Amino acid sequence: MLIHNLQVSRKIFSPTAGGFARYLEEIQNPGSSPVVISLTISGNLGSDNNTRIVVTPSQTNFTYAVTDQSGFCCDPLLAHVFGGASSTLVPTVQFIPTNDNVFYRWDNVTVPAGQTVILMHFAVQRPPSDLTGTKSQATGLVNLTDPNALTGMSAAEKAAVANFIIP
Repeated sequence: MLIHNLQVSRKIFSPTAGGFARYLEEIQNPGSSPVVISLTISGNLGSDNNTRIVVTPSQTNFTYAVTDQSGFCCDPLLAHVFGGASSTLVPTVQFIPTNDNVFYRWDNVTVPAGQTVILMHFAVQRPPSDLTGTKSQATGLVNLTDPNALTGMSAAEKAAVANFIIP
């Protein structure tokens, strides 16, 4: 998709064994000048005024958040992973109790001329009783210690990721 002369695409990956979904937001600048952008990922959780922020972004140094539907039995815990532990690209976030409209946004991202920048993020879903497992999975993705976190990514894709430090 072409937006403001930038080629924008999304790649989604989920390991065969499950555990998470990985999103790569790829922004290519075919032009001859750098472009500064903001990229927002937003959604509606469907939990209406029962939205609870179980783990706030500020508790994780703005790397992830965990939400649920006020602990109701049948709705899952959701981890929203939006940054790596050592990243200097900290997003602006909206995770507000009783508000199911959430977002995270990276501002002032420079896409150099002729280059690609990738913003990587993850989604995790666990049973409502598994906060320990949810936090463990989110932390494994933040630190890229989950063995499948980077599965299927090319060396060029890894090098282009702006919001995680990939070894």
